[in-house]
Amino acid sequence: MRKYLSILLALCLAAGLASFAAAEETPYAEKHNITWTTYIAAPLTEDAVILQKYEEMFNVDINMLNIEDANFLEVLNTYIAGGDTPDVIRMKDPSQMSNYVSQGVIGSFDVGLVREYMPYTAKLLDELEDGAFWSMGAVEGEQYAIPAIAAGNAFHLPIIYNKDWMDAVGVDKTPETLEELETLMYKFANEDPDGNGEKDTYGVSSDGLRNLFGAYGVNPGAADGRNDHSYFQLIGGEVEYAAVTEQYREALRTAKKWYEDGVIDPEFITGENTGGYWAISNSFINGRIGMTVRGNYYHWVMPGMYMEIDENGEDVEILPGNVSKELVAVNPEARIEFGQPVEGPYGKGVKAWNMLSQFYCFSPELTEDEERFARVLRIMDYALIRYHTVYSDEKQAWLEWAYGPEGENWYWTIKEDGSYAIRQEFSEAHPDVGPSDDYGIWLQMAPTPAERNVGRGAEFAYSLGYDKDGIINLVQFSLPKMGEYQNGITQLKDTAMIEFITGKRSIDDDWDAYIAELDQAGLTEMVQEVRDWYWANHQ
Repeated sequence: MRKYLSILLALCLAAGLASFAAAEETPYAEKHNITWTTYIAAPLTEDAVILQKYEEMFNVDINMLNIEDANFLEVLNTYIAGGDTPDVIRMKDPSQMSNYVSQGVIGSFDVGLVREYMPYTAKLLDELEDGAFWSMGAVEGEQYAIPAIAAGNAFHLPIIYNKDWMDAVGVDKTPETLEELETLMYKFANEDPDGNGEKDTYGVSSDGLRNLFGAYGVNPGAADGRNDHSYFQLIGGEVEYAAVTEQYREALRTAKKWYEDGVIDPEFITGENTGGYWAISNSFINGRIGMTVRGNYYHWVMPGMYMEIDENGEDVEILPGNVSKELVAVNPEARIEFGQPVEGPYGKGVKAWNMLSQFYCFSPELTEDEERFARVLRIMDYALIRYHTVYSDEKQAWLEWAYGPEGENWYWTIKEDGSYAIRQEFSEAHPDVGPSDDYGIWLQMAPTPAERNVGRGAEFAYSLGYDKDGIINLVQFSLPKMGEYQNGITQLKDTAMIEFITGKRSIDDDWDAYIAELDQAGLTEMVQEVRDWYWANHQ
């Protein structure tokens, strides 16, 4: 995927730069007001630099709604219910699209308009998987969304072990098989790895069970009742809902044994994250468990794991990631190990994020006004071209749009290869997209690849092999029946998972009743819909 995207971007960039120049030179006589939603890492200021640049260049007044990411859907729905549907809707959860279509919240549009006014983006999507991602934003032949592709999601979730605990119980390497994993988890639970003389440690909690489930070849979601959808997977040559397979049932038997033996934290029911940044495993940081599978690899990077370049062109230790920073605050001497999915009866793997990260949709009022809609499409195309000019001779312009004037948040290194470095203080404060109150917002205005697998961080992930053994969801968007049934089915699945593991329900005696509950909630219809879609597109 990394090589493919690099070639694709190189082929597209020449055409894109022509559109880039045209956008900068095109006069726009009529001024338009546009309300916009996107990912906000920090509240925007009224004089945000990048928004001013867009507004001046395209003769628009952009009202960028400051919606906190954690409450995005709830707040967005409040705007919609109040009759103030934003013109540009960043649909954080693609599964919501069919609901919004049925409610008339978003408007359909002609893909031809996208090709005309957003040519660079359209070309990328046309050539990625032979245009397959376009269909993910359509309902019954009508286009309602432009898909955003996250190339960085080629890396699966990280598998993190407490290295200090491993040393304390005499284990010198991370597990490679399910048997080795089980041995280590029992040691964490029974051999006092924190050395406090009390039996108050466990092997895993909800997210860590992903490693166990992966050894049985499935990703049924985390075991914490937090509405984590089960994946559709190709098992035995057929499309299956992971959480009703016999492989999942076998995995539950192992999980139940671990729970009965005190290996699983009894607080797994409420999940590992009890507050703060979403990727944090409070259970791991607070020393209750010794292994977790949560967040992304870069959240867990510790100082010294790989080197960055400082302003003098010298190698310096990478700063800790967002989760490791919290870990070090609790225990400055803490050490971790990155592990691999363990081999089990049905292979190995853990959840990989969807390459389809989100959709960009539009209000019916916007799509019905071709001139306003065209202006929005031009802005989006320009944003992506700006993003990709880092691959051209316009690197200076790209950096100034991304991070401000030279010397403020970035600097050229003393090397002669045109390399630059971001100030570590800047990266530490804004690890995801940059400071949205000033510059970083521009990266999120284009519904296209939001991440790229380049740089020393990505090379570190490749060195771990995290681009391999990810369990991929066969369908990365919401079909109509999924939109109708999936949330209810997931709630039933999550509740049953907890009850099976804790012994409240019998994995043997109550399994058929569990399947019947899901079928009554629409599972059979939903699975058939996914099968029809999959085989129609994968012959």
